[in-house]
Amino acid sequence: MKSKFNPFNPQFGQKPINFIGRNAQFNNIINGLSSPHSPYRTTLISGVRGSGKTSLLSSIADEISQKNDWIVINTSMSDNLLLNIINLLKLKTKQKYLRIFDKIKDIGIEFMGLSLKVNFEKTEFRGFQTLMIELLNYLKEEDIKVLLVIDEVKSDKQMRELASTYQVLLRENLDIALLMAGLPREVKLILNDDVLTFLNRATKIFLNNIEPYEFKEAYKDIFKENDFKISDDVLNELAIDTNGYPYIFQLIGYYIWESNCHEIDTNVVNMAIEKSKSDLFINVHNVIFKEISKMDFEFLKAMAQDDGPSDIADIVKRLNKTKNYISQYRARLLSSGLIEANAWGSVCYTLPYMKEYIIIRQHGLFK
Repeated sequence: MKSKFNPFNPQFGQKPINFIGRNAQFNNIINGLSSPHSPYRTTLISGVRGSGKTSLLSSIADEISQKNDWIVINTSMSDNLLLNIINLLKLKTKQKYLRIFDKIKDIGIEFMGLSLKVNFEKTEFRGFQTLMIELLNYLKEEDIKVLLVIDEVKSDKQMRELASTYQVLLRENLDIALLMAGLPREVKLILNDDVLTFLNRATKIFLNNIEPYEFKEAYKDIFKENDFKISDDVLNELAIDTNGYPYIFQLIGYYIWESNCHEIDTNVVNMAIEKSKSDLFINVHNVIFKEISKMDFEFLKAMAQDDGPSDIADIVKRLNKTKNYISQYRARLLSSGLIEANAWGSVCYTLPYMKEYIIIRQHGLFK
């Protein structure tokens, strides 16, 4: 019987109902968090938009929050990051461990720039680091661990304060773990920041595209469990059309479901793909191209002349630049996750339908 609700969720920032293809990373982090000496206690995840970073973070946070000896602080980068962490830690402690909260409820906090003011019986200044040490010591007495989960990380003053505090907390033997995720360029800035060099020792995970076969099996299970008719040939077509990209998997599935067609054939799939590409171009490709440099775009545009992988030698000729100059932009685009090395001397797009988007963009449909 068909489910009442669409099981596909292509909204950014939300955990999809069907979380697929990241089981290895999920299990490694979950298992690592159970060991105080695991390298996964400090993990930095990166990936392009739509690769499933937020979904992975949310799934881990949900799993760990079910454990009685953990408090999970789930937040994202903002101007109030440090204040949010303190307030969320107090709130979660109250919700889960009222006996511990009774010890700390008199800690009042005002946000002043990047400083935190704490009012005890007598007013005195306390910083973020001091507050965290005090709060975590209360929790340690009760054998409670804390997991900080931070999405959309970037290199700024708050991240520097958080990282330096985290180092101190570890040296103080306080039971805390840190799980972060961000776009490749932001993660690279963090790792290259002189103040944040400590995070180079974090476990680093890059979310590549998923094997299309996994998406085929997921589509098969979801559609057949909900009484849709779909042939193996159409399932193969669907899997190939996803290009292993999680966001497009959710989009295509969403639009097929919304079509209310009991039998999923090639026409239904083509309709879903066209609608999905429109969303993909607006929500992913267009955003990416607003963030990259003009020369990055010229490199990607030069690749669009090829039907398959692009030889670097051809890109050098098309852009009329030296090989060393082009190699710098090749390295930039590789590190940003927008291209991948397909074979010696050639590269290809990592995001689906990139060539089609670039051709449309050249005709002025996106700015």
